[in-house]
Amino acid sequence: MRIIIFLSLFSLQLFPQNSGCKLEIYKEKNYERINAKNNYIEIEILPEYGGVISKYNFKNEGILFPFKIYKEEVYPGSPVFIERTNLAGYTDWIWPGGGNLRKGKYDYKINECGREKISISLFNKKDGIEREVVLYNNSSLLEIKVKKESGNSFWFHPVFLIGGEFDENDLLFIPVAKSDKRIRNLTDISEKEEIKSFHPVENNYFHSPSQGWFCIIDKKKKLVGGVLIEKVHIDGNIVFYSWNGNFIEKNGITLEVIFPEKTNQIKAYLVALNGFENISYISPNIAVDLEPVKDKYKRGEDIYFTLNISSPKLMERIKVELMLGDNKKDFLFEKLSPENCISVRDKIKGIEKEGRYKFYFKIFKDNELIEDFFILNEIEICKN
Repeated sequence: MRIIIFLSLFSLQLFPQNSGCKLEIYKEKNYERINAKNNYIEIEILPEYGGVISKYNFKNEGILFPFKIYKEEVYPGSPVFIERTNLAGYTDWIWPGGGNLRKGKYDYKINECGREKISISLFNKKDGIEREVVLYNNSSLLEIKVKKESGNSFWFHPVFLIGGEFDENDLLFIPVAKSDKRIRNLTDISEKEEIKSFHPVENNYFHSPSQGWFCIIDKKKKLVGGVLIEKVHIDGNIVFYSWNGNFIEKNGITLEVIFPEKTNQIKAYLVALNGFENISYISPNIAVDLEPVKDKYKRGEDIYFTLNISSPKLMERIKVELMLGDNKKDFLFEKLSPENCISVRDKIKGIEKEGRYKFYFKIFKDNELIEDFFILNEIEICKN
């Protein structure tokens, strides 16, 4: 593939002639800014400031809390200033030991720069961290792969500010596992698998994950920003940790994934979507919100529901098979994408046997099963 290299006094720009992924490297006075984008998202990385992902925008809407550099006086009235960075964007954490690594310089290398994919590796040799950031064409997913050398825990650490503000419209959605294990004093213990939804305030929440995602939704803008992790990591030893802290301008919401000491290779994603007020499930392939009209039905009564569906990446001709008990409903979607949520109102045949049931999905692409999952919402079939 032909790559055009454009060099000016201010920036180095690498991009294919056709539309797709684009990469620009800006040379500032004391640091560099790596800017990468596709038709859905735009990111920025600052290697000199801990390799922070200082920007992750979706269709021009901010998803991460803005990274800033402040100059503060060493002493009141002193002409001597020091630089301070706010706790924002995405940063690597090692704990205990290194803590937040945003103060250390990362070296970087451009692995790939093409229309379909941009890959950037960042290295913190002092703390033994190697991170690869990958952006794909026609996708809102930002893939982040980390390798660490230390025996300490790695904390995947993004701070979100969905749509540029934090207010009563922002809700946190976390699928939590049935657990009686108190990981820390602040652990939220769940008696069943469920999706917890609440407005984050100045508190800490620790959860054992049931599924590999959690997110923030701005219900007014119907804008979603969140974290996805590979299901291989869900082994009862990782923790979802959310907290809301006071920052200088506004509040951001931290959604961390705490990996155990034994985990030295990590793969996770930042994700953004449009069109949802609630969420039942997200993965790199699909995003679903299924809302039954009610949570209790009589035996044999048809079950009406609303299905909202999209995908973090552009996908065509997707077959969705929805099952409840032994009953099945099929859907065919010509196109799914991060920017458009499709809403369907339908029903599935009633169930004769009493009990509690979960909705089960199978997702097919070109007649090949690419994913199957239960959503944690349950309905109950009762006596007539």
